[in-house]
Amino acid sequence: MNGQPESQPGLHYLIAEDDPLDVQVISAMLKADRSRPIRVSVVERYAEVIDILAEEHVDALLLDLHLKDGDGAGFIPAIARNNPQLPIIVITVTEDEETAIQCLQHGVEDYVSKHSVNAELIKRSLRYSIERKRIEQELKQALDSQAAQNEKLNVLARTDHLTGLPNRVYFQEVTERAIANAARTGKSVGLLYFDLNGFKRINDTLGHACGDEVLVEVGRRLTALLRNSDTIARMGGDEFVVLTGLLDDPVQSYSIARKIHKAVTMPIQAGEHLVEISASIGIATYPEVASAEELVKCADIAMYDAKLNDQHFATFYTRNLAERLQNKKMIQSQLRQALIDDEIEMVFQPVYSLRTQDYSGYESLARWESGITGEIPTTRFIPVADTINAGTALTDLALRSLKEVYVANPATDRTMSINLFGNQLVTEACCDSFLKSISDAGLPAELIGIEISEEQLTPVTELCKPHLRCLASHGVAVAIDRFGVGGMTMSQILSLPIHTLKLHRALSHNVHENQTSQKLVRSIVSFAETNGLRVVACGVEHEAEFACLQNLGCQEFQGHLFSRPVSASEIPGLQARS
Repeated sequence: MNGQPESQPGLHYLIAEDDPLDVQVISAMLKADRSRPIRVSVVERYAEVIDILAEEHVDALLLDLHLKDGDGAGFIPAIARNNPQLPIIVITVTEDEETAIQCLQHGVEDYVSKHSVNAELIKRSLRYSIERKRIEQELKQALDSQAAQNEKLNVLARTDHLTGLPNRVYFQEVTERAIANAARTGKSVGLLYFDLNGFKRINDTLGHACGDEVLVEVGRRLTALLRNSDTIARMGGDEFVVLTGLLDDPVQSYSIARKIHKAVTMPIQAGEHLVEISASIGIATYPEVASAEELVKCADIAMYDAKLNDQHFATFYTRNLAERLQNKKMIQSQLRQALIDDEIEMVFQPVYSLRTQDYSGYESLARWESGITGEIPTTRFIPVADTINAGTALTDLALRSLKEVYVANPATDRTMSINLFGNQLVTEACCDSFLKSISDAGLPAELIGIEISEEQLTPVTELCKPHLRCLASHGVAVAIDRFGVGGMTMSQILSLPIHTLKLHRALSHNVHENQTSQKLVRSIVSFAETNGLRVVACGVEHEAEFACLQNLGCQEFQGHLFSRPVSASEIPGLQARS
């Protein structure tokens, strides 16, 4: 520090004046301020003003309203618009109040009469004009910054942070606008609500990081396949919703649902894991449902129905669907209580072997005699049991019943099978837990078999693989039930320790009259023989079906033609007669 005051930066003033005497006077007034270096540029035309402003920095412009190339009133708006940071001071002989107001409205900071101008007035006018313009620009920048921040917050408030998709808030706004548009044009819109079947097990077994990757990939796939007129949003968790563009017919929503289902069911690479999920899709349409809130609610109801229906991946909302859903929820509640009250019992469906002319094993089946409504078919309560995670309770009940069979006939070598849900075979400890349950029941593992349906196994093949191998290594026989209609590949089957393929009963039904079923059964039997697998034809009810299945190569059968399901106490007598 040398003690000298810090010098201020110089200023560059531009004078637009075609009168030499006025130029001389104004220049002298400007240079009278000796507090800082002053540079003065002079032009005689407005066109020259524009050129200099385009090339140089100017701290203030002092101009006359009348120059050689025109009237300043026509140039000032353009100069102010193109140089918003530039203070403009008009110095003129024109003392018309209307002209002064017009100039100030067009961006001029001060309007000074040549008749009253002096050095002090010029100095004060420049100081105030430059300061006002600086404050004005800072305020504008602050407002612009605040507007940008508000816009950013607005976008964030309407965007899902993980997937980048619109969120529930934004989707509600879009849906309301779409309904108004559909009402105006007389068209329809569809709202498709779905979640990801199998997502919870991915989070539970592979971790939330893998789960997040799945959600991001689903969002990416759906964004790529949907039309610009469609809107996709993440509602939270693993729930997504799609609003279609305007439709001529509400049924067109189904083709979009099919595309969504196909995209979601393709394997997804999540970190080091290749995972498979599926989607259950509920569809509600306008004008059948009249408001945005009701569309979401009704599509959610339809989605729940789709989850309980293995045959369809998508369900349209109808007026009686809510009543059906209520009935299913009632069954859920009653089933929970039935498990507590011991209303569920196990019966056993024998498997007949043509080779030994004897029963080769038994499949445990749950039966429910409700104290409220009487007998409830398995087709009604087994899908519901899966939704309330009742699999473990049913498994324990089956093992207790199998123990009764084993105690009555400890020398038996027949396999006793238990049906498991897919979600029972994906948890980390499922193998140890199941083996412990077998041991606690006093049963040898080599006499126990497990059955899992093809439609439940397919999406969890990779997750189930180590646990199935663990069970098989301890002697537990693994069977794929309801096989032949679920689309499982040969490579998937061969990658698992499968012991038996149990044909879907639809393949046995009237097989003697169905060429397509015959071809499929023949190919399955051939595949099984080649790879050392057993095949059981299920649901055989008639002699004609039995004879046809024999000719197709089946050696084991299950169905009422051979035996109805029997209680544990009936099995010893059944074995004695066989």
